[in-house]
Amino acid sequence: MPTRKTTNTTERKGVNFIRKLFEDANCVFKEVNKEHDYGHDAFVLLVDGEKVTPREIALQIKSGSSYCRAETCSFSTTADQLEFWRQHPLRTLGVIFDPNENCAYWIDLKAEANERRFERGGSQTITFRKEPWNRVDRARFRDLFLPSLLGKYPAFDLDLAIEWTRSENYGQHELGLSTLIGKFLHKPETWEVLFDLFDNRKFEETDPHLIWALAHIPTHYDLLSYFSTGSMPKELRILGRERIAKFGRREVLRLLQFVDDGGFERATIGQSVGAIISIIDGHETILREISKDRKLDKTVRAWAKYLVVDGIGYPMLPR
Repeated sequence: MPTRKTTNTTERKGVNFIRKLFEDANCVFKEVNKEHDYGHDAFVLLVDGEKVTPREIALQIKSGSSYCRAETCSFSTTADQLEFWRQHPLRTLGVIFDPNENCAYWIDLKAEANERRFERGGSQTITFRKEPWNRVDRARFRDLFLPSLLGKYPAFDLDLAIEWTRSENYGQHELGLSTLIGKFLHKPETWEVLFDLFDNRKFEETDPHLIWALAHIPTHYDLLSYFSTGSMPKELRILGRERIAKFGRREVLRLLQFVDDGGFERATIGQSVGAIISIIDGHETILREISKDRKLDKTVRAWAKYLVVDGIGYPMLPR
């Protein structure tokens, strides 16, 4: 792991790089005096265009090649610092500037601290991968990083959203899929990609929001028009229903794989699974056969049996 300390010049280069990106976007960058650095190097008040927002984030900035490898970034911290980030009301991002690439990579330290909160004692090392989705350069800052901080979708066009959705990298896939759903639900190309992913992508490599997206076709109680992510033309909905109606045993088994511990309650992926299965021709027979097939996974059989016994009603009932 890296041990060499960066020079003051290198440290300033990283801070100045991040400062300029935010200030060029009209955001208010407030650097913390080193005498008062207890886990944050800066605070940023986010501005959307010319509008000052109520969103503020904290930054922990590291800079230098000693923190970077070809594919990863890492730095040392303590249990006390992790607890500080976990309890702090602001979201804290760790930003590592790589002078060899002249760009930075980030990690959500508040989320990281939540995952590690039961680990205690001594120094700990936080290591994370360099990925396209957590890279911060001038173009990515404008199109991806700042929009995500503002709660907006990336400034991707349809082709780039599809490219990221199909990526083998899970982080890219996840971000591309959310963008595709949020911005391009009305496009026929989107639905071709969604159905192709459902048919061919491995379960463990697929963001479950794919199922939530498909549930926009039958809809359910939590996908009413005023809650839905985007407007979907009637023609696409009709074509989608015809396509799902032809699903068979293979597709039902795949859908049931996505049901988690929340079962079929509201706000779960299972709620969307039930809505989709409900418009498959002969789904009752398919579910009954699955529930009785002892060669299948026990959990999948149990979910199928539940839908057979209880039927598909509220909150899965299509609207």
